[in-house]
Amino acid sequence: MALFANLFVVFALIVAMSSKACSTPIEFSQGGMTFVEVGDPGNANTQYGNYYGAVNYSFGIGKYEVTIEQYCEFLNAVAKSDQYGLYDARMGTNLNVAGISRSGSSGAYAFSVMDNGGNSGNRPISYMSALTAMRYANWMSNGKGSGSTETGAYTLNGQTSGLLPDRNPNAGFYVPTENEWYKSAYYDPMINNGAGGYHNFATQGFQLGNIIGSEPNQANVAIAFFPPLEGGGGSTGYFGVLSVTQVATYDANQNYLTDVGAFGGSPSFYGTFDQDGNVSELSLVPGAGIVVLRGLSWNQANDHGGPRLAMYSYSRESWSGFGSNGGFDITPDAFPPLIPSGFRLTYIQPVPEPSSVVLAGVGVCFGIVWHLRRRGVA
Repeated sequence: MALFANLFVVFALIVAMSSKACSTPIEFSQGGMTFVEVGDPGNANTQYGNYYGAVNYSFGIGKYEVTIEQYCEFLNAVAKSDQYGLYDARMGTNLNVAGISRSGSSGAYAFSVMDNGGNSGNRPISYMSALTAMRYANWMSNGKGSGSTETGAYTLNGQTSGLLPDRNPNAGFYVPTENEWYKSAYYDPMINNGAGGYHNFATQGFQLGNIIGSEPNQANVAIAFFPPLEGGGGSTGYFGVLSVTQVATYDANQNYLTDVGAFGGSPSFYGTFDQDGNVSELSLVPGAGIVVLRGLSWNQANDHGGPRLAMYSYSRESWSGFGSNGGFDITPDAFPPLIPSGFRLTYIQPVPEPSSVVLAGVGVCFGIVWHLRRRGVA
């Protein structure tokens, strides 16, 4: 009986461990990118703002924003003629975020990573539109190289206007939905006595600093002063101390981006970096044809190191349709100069459900019993 009691304890521990299996950050690689698993399916929406973040399945999301080097590879593979405008000239001319130069003429374009205050390759790409991000996802889903940009995760077939399509079933890489993006940034199943909930910022924190390094709750954002310093705000989109320079003076020739993951002590619960800070990011609303911009960027202010109501986890900007219709414009022109937008990819990667872990535990326990019975112990 003592043996069976001990085995029951072991089994109970396995069950208890399995209930938290999906709450433990898991990394995996796919297509040369690092993803983190976002588990805890069935989480509730946030209970403030407009109620975001509920996702009833597990998924993988990029640990980092898509980088300039990764996007440069894409351009060299598919944009020698660039019929879809995948390269925005400001990727090479706006020195605050620039990182890719283009040479040659249509049909023979070549793209190179720039030295812009240091090698730009590991910084996030910006000046992205939703359709451009979708084409990148298609290319990744089709194995990169000469893979198509027009089919795969999204059926585009030359689309340059109109409402955004939903992703196709069994898509590989795709642009995250708003709820997927929001959950991976702010949700934490361990807070509120294990009931789960949402942080103000994507650093598992309720305040932000902007010092590069391994300290917690830091991000590439501006730390604001009140009242704003003379010359701050306005078209530059910030007031206060900028992270890279640690001064409150704006310079049009200064790179203000940091390498992805540079704030090494400030991941989200699931292990993503820079969902607040660096560049704001694109996400999509399924069934609505809408693109939503989420997350703080390098030139957005975080007042006094504390939460600013308009600028933390339930702040959002959304655009529907496509074209040049002011607030409905989802081309890059809708975002600069305030928010040159970037993105990260999502990838569905099934993980063992708790039931699978439990079954494995049952098998181990019965294996032990069988072995001991053969030896005459049980």
